[in-house]
Amino acid sequence: MSYLLGVTIGPVQTYIQESKKLLDLYNSSKIISNLMKNVYKYIKGKNANIEVIYPNYQDIQGVDYSNYIVFEIPEIIDLNDIEEKIYKEVNESVAKEYECDLKEVFYLFWAIEQIKNNGYYEAYKELTRFIKSLKNTYEFDQNLQEKGKKKCLICGKRNITDKKSKDKEELCRLCLFKRNYKERNKADKNKFLSVDTIAIEPWKRKNKEKIKEITAKLSELFLEADKYYNPNEIDNIINTLEKINKFHRTGINQGIEKDLEKKLKKIKGELKGKKDLKEILEGLKSIRKIMNDVYNDEKVSLPSYEYCFIQFDIDNLGRLMSGEYLDGRKDLKTYQKDFSRILIKFGSVLVEALKNTACQIIYSGGDDFLGVMPKEEIIRVVEIIDKIFKEQVPKEYEEYVTYSMSITIGQCKDPMSYVLRKTRAELEKVKKRFEKKEIEKNGMAITYIINNSKEITCYLQRENSNRLLEIIKSFELIKNRLSFSYIYHFEKMLSLLKHYNLSFEELRSFLDITKCELRRFLLRSKNVKEKDDQEVVDKYIQNFVDFIEDIIYSNREQISANSENIDFKNIINIMHMNEKLSKIDFQLNKVEVNEK
Repeated sequence: MSYLLGVTIGPVQTYIQESKKLLDLYNSSKIISNLMKNVYKYIKGKNANIEVIYPNYQDIQGVDYSNYIVFEIPEIIDLNDIEEKIYKEVNESVAKEYECDLKEVFYLFWAIEQIKNNGYYEAYKELTRFIKSLKNTYEFDQNLQEKGKKKCLICGKRNITDKKSKDKEELCRLCLFKRNYKERNKADKNKFLSVDTIAIEPWKRKNKEKIKEITAKLSELFLEADKYYNPNEIDNIINTLEKINKFHRTGINQGIEKDLEKKLKKIKGELKGKKDLKEILEGLKSIRKIMNDVYNDEKVSLPSYEYCFIQFDIDNLGRLMSGEYLDGRKDLKTYQKDFSRILIKFGSVLVEALKNTACQIIYSGGDDFLGVMPKEEIIRVVEIIDKIFKEQVPKEYEEYVTYSMSITIGQCKDPMSYVLRKTRAELEKVKKRFEKKEIEKNGMAITYIINNSKEITCYLQRENSNRLLEIIKSFELIKNRLSFSYIYHFEKMLSLLKHYNLSFEELRSFLDITKCELRRFLLRSKNVKEKDDQEVVDKYIQNFVDFIEDIIYSNREQISANSENIDFKNIINIMHMNEKLSKIDFQLNKVEVNEK
């Protein structure tokens, strides 16, 4: 007789999303991974005959531990005793330094199901159902907080502690522990400093010699120098400090002075050491003069403070692990272990390959992934992921094993938590959008957050997303020979056409008109003088027209036997996304990966 044991931890998404800085996000993931690593270690060490079904790590290194693990156990074990050990390693440092307990945040769920009469499939099905019901019905306790106290800047729920973070932010005990957790992972010392650092990394590398004096001066003055390479930021600080200096001399308008004093406190909090107002102003004006020389005389373009989150996970993982695509379920356990190991190996190889890029991995567990990178790395990283996935997932799985991806380009000035939430939300949307297609899901959502009131999101399945990226790469050859004015004209024309409740004949007419008009608008947008250039531009135009024709065709939604709608918004958003991405100076060096 044996049993299946399922163990998971919660809440995961809430805890991860409660992150103000990149370091909070990374540490949230590592804390959860390390807790589940303890689950794996202590349960596996309980009995030599305990077998891990999923995830099947088998000594594979370099991947994060999943927040759900399934074991086969020969006898029922005391999980309450193990639970104490699971938290103990982390809690010893937490309790000593921060006077708190991770049990205030997390709850460990487990379920045990007997395997009766060799009925492994039935036991697994019941275990899965029970674990889901536990997590869906459990209400996480909110510890009562003393009224009138300030709330934590990260979670917004717990009272702040008297202890301060290195950047002097007011945090609760548990979020302060999260913020400082990186200190216990020395190998990651130089990672996850800020989204600003990630955003401008390609720009700094490209202009290293030309901006070295600016870099030295900013590093002398600021704790996080990478925020201040844009001269407008320096100008804003100088203007604020000069106003403060004026009020200090005159002593007039005390109301405004108090407001400016708050700004001064914020500015001083971002500086290294203690400096008086005069010293700060002199340093900033010196930097501004150097910037003027470098950016104007040396013709160095200003840095773009935009970065990117990339997230993907395996489609229909629950159905895959339950053996829905397996011919018969007699050997479901072996299939689960083999398939799980394939995914874990995929995650491990991916981690190694991305070390050659500027993508920093928040977590990579094989069946899911979250990373952050400069926007210039998008195409290279997407191609690496796709290449490794094809190499690591055997041919017999390729018909039904796919993954969906969400990419969000955000502004450094906007809250990171919003960009992260948007990434996650669009991943769910793109899966839902394509769940009833012939090849289910296998989609990509791309979001470009332009400012607080405007963002573009488009949805494509994998074949078309790959084609879009190829078109973006090919634009490099013609970028001064074709304008994007055609988008405005095409959008205006398309809005005048009927794109809902189309009959078969109306749809065919719609496709003919749009193809003809798009080609006409593109030809009008050409700016070509040389004959050789003409051929390259014409080839691009033909590829783009064919692509948009297929996009229109794939953005149909059948609403009755002889009636369809066209998703006008998604088609136009794909064209706008093509324009936005075509203006990025992508890093396109290929990385060869073939580690079996």
